[in-house]
Amino acid sequence: MKFSLIPVLFLLQMLGILYAARYALNRQDMKGYGWFLAITLMLALWGLISSWLALSGVYLSPGFLAAYPTLWLPFIPLVPVIAVLAISATARRALQVVIDTVPVGWLIGIHALRILALGTMIKAWRGEFSLSFALWVGVPDLLYGLSALWMLRLAAQNRLSDRGLLIWNLLGVLVILPGAPLIGQMGLPGIFHMIEETPSMITLYEFPMVLAPSLVVPVFVMMNLFTAIRLIERRRQPLAEVGR
Repeated sequence: MKFSLIPVLFLLQMLGILYAARYALNRQDMKGYGWFLAITLMLALWGLISSWLALSGVYLSPGFLAAYPTLWLPFIPLVPVIAVLAISATARRALQVVIDTVPVGWLIGIHALRILALGTMIKAWRGEFSLSFALWVGVPDLLYGLSALWMLRLAAQNRLSDRGLLIWNLLGVLVILPGAPLIGQMGLPGIFHMIEETPSMITLYEFPMVLAPSLVVPVFVMMNLFTAIRLIERRRQPLAEVGR
């Protein structure tokens, strides 16, 4: 087992989500914190399952690698989140309130953690990880994390509009989707296979590295996506009120 900051990243993500939810919901005197707690627990459970699958060798088995895993594994963490939002109007409203209430710097600052994608490049440089994946996915993710520092400065100077924040969050999604799954699949068996290198893309499914595509990166993308959706809703609300 090799040292990695990925489990620490996930812990910071969950602590950030819970702290932001408590801060916002307490200020607005609203219910819904329990749903955030349930989501984080379900994500943590999936993290344990994914870790066990990696450590037991399932992720490195020929059958799994031939099943185009990069095209579906990253979407598993979305299942419990979407399920909660689908069944609970309270959870949906609580999510909106959190995004509307927390300081905008919090919505940006959490993505500065993506600077730690630098660790992926270091592993690739040492010959411990796929160089192609590090260059084509890790570098853009690192640059996005660095852009969070610039965005924080704009927010502190009150020079950041909702439109700018929306575009930036959409870029955060596009940095990963659809490119990362496709590039990851290019180094695995199947019709997309185009990249031959040593070490291969299979290193993406070793523990603890596998927690990046199966858990940590999807959570970052969800943060971008839900923030963008809420910003779009807020842009539409004045138009809806005018039409009444």
